Amino acid sequence: MNNDKKVRFISENKAAELLQVSISTIKNFIAKGIVRALKTPKGKFFVSRNDLATFSDMDSVGIRDQRSLLSILEEFLSALESHQQFCRTHSKTVAKISVKIAHSMGFSAKQMHRLYFAAMFHDIGLIRIKPEIVNKRQELSAHEYDIIKTHSVLGEQTLYSFPHIKNLAHIVRQHHERVDGRGYPDSVNRHKICEEAKIIALADAFACMTANDYYKEPFSVEAAINEIKNNAGTQFDLRVTDMFLKVKKDDVLQNTAA
Repeated sequence: MNNDKKVRFISENKAAELLQVSISTIKNFIAKGIVRALKTPKGKFFVSRNDLATFSDMDSVGIRDQRSLLSILEEFLSALESHQQFCRTHSKTVAKISVKIAHSMGFSAKQMHRLYFAAMFHDIGLIRIKPEIVNKRQELSAHEYDIIKTHSVLGEQTLYSFPHIKNLAHIVRQHHERVDGRGYPDSVNRHKICEEAKIIALADAFACMTANDYYKEPFSVEAAINEIKNNAGTQFDLRVTDMFLKVKKDDVLQNTAA
């Protein structure tokens, strides 16, 4: 709660007015954890203005496009949560880490907005894979893993069908590429991987390693950070890794000071 005191909170009505969306959309965002909220003893919610800034800083996107984008996000996340039993908060975690890294790298508000949505949509291709494979509790067979690996291409195809988010499709396609060229689906090296995909790749790996509801025993934060360090320059981009380590160090300092 100490960190929440540093965040400005506004009413649901003000949040809906700011984003030009319905109150029910704001309530759904709160329920899904897309935005932070505080609940009063009388049951009213106040929403983090900081989190809403991710949606409102859209200098090149009109109100109609913004509302369409939020509506698509809401529908896709609902579908993904229904389809995938594990890591229900995974997309939000990846998006949060990604934006923190991007901020440290000097991304503009527009660039961070684009990255945020790409991160939120990065696993959307899993919707098109059989749930018995997606939700398997045991280790996947080689064949099943090959099927799972198609989700980045399936995600690209899905996003490309929507005019408002088709510009995110190539980021989603590349989020499992490696800077040493041994990733998938295209095995391209660091020179051909976009910056957003490099960031999401690291954030995704860290979130999976530390998730409590993943099918494997979770790593401790320290062990996951060491794994990221050990794979810097091969799996992960060196600059992105450096910025991630800075973000984690800052988080520790803030939590210590809180």
